[in-house]
Amino acid sequence: MYSSTYSNHATSGIIAKHLAVNIRVNGCRFTIPISSNSFSNSPIALSLFRNILAKIIAGEDDDAEVWDYSEQVADVFLPEFQRLAPPVVHTGKLTLADLAPRGTFDCEYRVVNEEPLAVGITEQVPEMESCDEWNICKIQSATGVAFMTSFRRELA
Repeated sequence: MYSSTYSNHATSGIIAKHLAVNIRVNGCRFTIPISSNSFSNSPIALSLFRNILAKIIAGEDDDAEVWDYSEQVADVFLPEFQRLAPPVVHTGKLTLADLAPRGTFDCEYRVVNEEPLAVGITEQVPEMESCDEWNICKIQSATGVAFMTSFRRELA
């Protein structure tokens, strides 16, 4: 399942244009950001990237050429996708857990001398909040103490 998104970021008056190919494979989510910085000594590939980005910005993201480009980029990472996102054996019942991503990864894509390369994949680990932040016994405030004191009196 492929989808393409783009974003424009203004930095110090310079507009940098980025394209991201988002893929979901066997419950894992992979994001491949691509910008003009992804290309080294690759004028043909850079020209194709700019053409695809122009189509997406113009709202033509359903164009067959855009989908083909997304698929070509994703195919560079296919062996890694298969390794990191093996097929899931289902029990026959679909649950909410089946719909949640099993893993989220950022992929680094480069084109050097017109050769596309899968440079690396980094797993995105969600930040876990400390359980102590949500432990009502450890929350101490004047309001909480006053409320608990009055609540205990009502129970007695």
